[in-house]
Amino acid sequence: MAAAPLLYPGSHLTSEDGACLMEVVSTLAGEDFSDHPRCTDPVVAALARLVNDEMTDQARQSLWPLARKLAGIPRDTHGRVAASVVAAVTSAAVAQVGPSRGLDRHHRRATRRLAHLARRPERARTRPLGRGIAALYARGPAQHALTNCILGLRRLPAPARDDALARLLATALDAATQTVQNRLLVTDHRN
Repeated sequence: MAAAPLLYPGSHLTSEDGACLMEVVSTLAGEDFSDHPRCTDPVVAALARLVNDEMTDQARQSLWPLARKLAGIPRDTHGRVAASVVAAVTSAAVAQVGPSRGLDRHHRRATRRLAHLARRPERARTRPLGRGIAALYARGPAQHALTNCILGLRRLPAPARDDALARLLATALDAATQTVQNRLLVTDHRN
């Protein structure tokens, strides 16, 4: 059996040039080779790209087992996945690096978004926001929060940083998976 190819930082034109974690995900999902596969929620994919690029070459290879799980986090047009991921990773980053006003602010914003969506579940279930508010949050504040988490973890020494980055991505995947499963349970209950 052939060994899995190495994961590299950055994006690549073709798989012959190498592949980052999200490019592997696109291949596993049967999509065109891209670090922005359609099969993965954009906020989760953004964090995966950040983590992939920040890890040392050796530690990056430990991300391989997460590729299939990343392919199973569908896009969320309602914004629940983005808010859940931001709330989870900001909390995890603060636990690693200590209090931070910026991370606390991002955590409060994500928590408020989740509370708002919980107060209006019928609207969130029946009318996706698509390119509206949820998409703006996912592209702007949510990705900014993820970048701030990564910047906070940069202060850690390399071995501890690699471990913290891997745990941060695992935390995000757990939060996203739980959010998707809860959404499916609610949908099944309504039918």
